[in-house]
Order: sequence, then C-alpha cells, then structure tokens
Amino acid sequence: MKTRISLLFIALFLFAQFYLTAQDAYVYKMIGKPKSQVVNTYGKPAHTDNSNPSMVCFFYKKNQNSMVFVSDENSVFQAEANLFYSGETESMKLLNKVVQSAIEDGFSSDTLSTSHFKLHKPGIGFSIAYLKDSGSSLHKVSVKANRKE
Repeated sequence: MKTRISLLFIALFLFAQFYLTAQDAYVYKMIGKPKSQVVNTYGKPAHTDNSNPSMVCFFYKKNQNSMVFVSDENSVFQAEANLFYSGETESMKLLNKVVQSAIEDGFSSDTLSTSHFKLHKPGIGFSIAYLKDSGSSLHKVSVKANRKE
C-alpha cells in the first residue's frame, strides 16, 4: 500500500513539474501587457535591471530553465524562454501544444520545419524551436517573442 501511495505521489509530482514549466513556454502572451502582470504571473524575478526606464529587464531562472522579459514604461515588448527537458518526446509535445494554442488564439504560422515555427498576428510575432543540446542529453525548447509595429 505504501508503495502505491509513493508511486502516485511521484507521478503527481512529475505531472505538476511538467505543467508548471509548460506555462513558461507561453511568454508570448505577455507582449503588450504591463510589467506588473509579468510579476503577478511568474512571481518575483531573480534579477531586475531597471537602470534604463525605457528598457527594464526581468530575469527568471528555475533549475536550468530561464525567462527574460523586456519592458518600456508602458508594457512588455520582448520576451524569451529557454526550457530544457530530458526527452525529445516531451519537448516536441510542448512545442506542438504551444503552436496549436497560438493558432487557436489567432496567430498565423510560417512553418520552417517540423521543429521550428514562426507565428505572427498584428502587433506580435514569435518563434518557437526545438533544439537538441549536443553537449548533453538535454532537449531545449526556445521561445522568442516581440512586439511588432
């Protein structure tokens, strides 16, 4: 009985960990939002560089994953996330989920390959790519978004 409970707990933990890091892939949704919404969504940044008010940077780091947001006085104009996974399957699953969600949100897709997409809609553009880290066994999903004029 204890073994079952332990296995269930481990499975729930792994599912929660994947779900929480999957949220980080949706950084493109912060484009055009106020700085306060970034903090409300992702919590207190690991580091903030506000030496230039027209280019405030928020840095987040969780394990090997990282996120960066750049904002002017009004709203976020650039966002980036680098997410690392141990397997190709979960990386590609996340990439496909983000692309599908973006298309449902009104983005148009320019498919560059099965592992690299550029998406855009008026005012926002972003790219998402799957990369195999040749130096280790990790698989990376990279998201780069910015405000378009």
